[in-house]
Amino acid sequence: MRLMALVVTAAGFGVTTLPQPPDACRIIPLAEATTLVGTGVAAPMSEGPAPDEDTGAQRSTCVYQGAQLMLAVIVLEYPTAEAAEASVTKEMVTDELEDESATIEQEAGIGDRAYWGTTDHGAIYVVRRGPHVLAVALGGQAFTTAADYRAALRKTAQAGTARL
Repeated sequence: MRLMALVVTAAGFGVTTLPQPPDACRIIPLAEATTLVGTGVAAPMSEGPAPDEDTGAQRSTCVYQGAQLMLAVIVLEYPTAEAAEASVTKEMVTDELEDESATIEQEAGIGDRAYWGTTDHGAIYVVRRGPHVLAVALGGQAFTTAADYRAALRKTAQAGTARL
């Protein structure tokens, strides 16, 4: 998944003029991440905030690596809610997953707009709330089916969205 790859790549360089996004590791703290990835979670790897060249937003990331699952949390901060709304589309989520088997559906009840996306190897919630976008992605060797993780991942996305 491209979204997972974004987490481990270096951030772009540039002058920051946008507001600083919330710290992704604060948005989804270790205790909540552990419920998704299981025991033995390594210390979270945090990046940013830094400009995101693909979206024009400021990006903050946090990755929780368990023995066989990984949770990636990405927070994007746009200058306005309108800019965030223009960015968060079904096509954007599909592009981020970069998988022919991906399924994307709009999800009600989380933030201003939300999408649930799945592949054979992972699942993601992408939620917009005002000028913020939160992406919570879970995947890895022990990933079974997206349905097995949907309720827990939704709960995590809802809790994180409330902290934006």
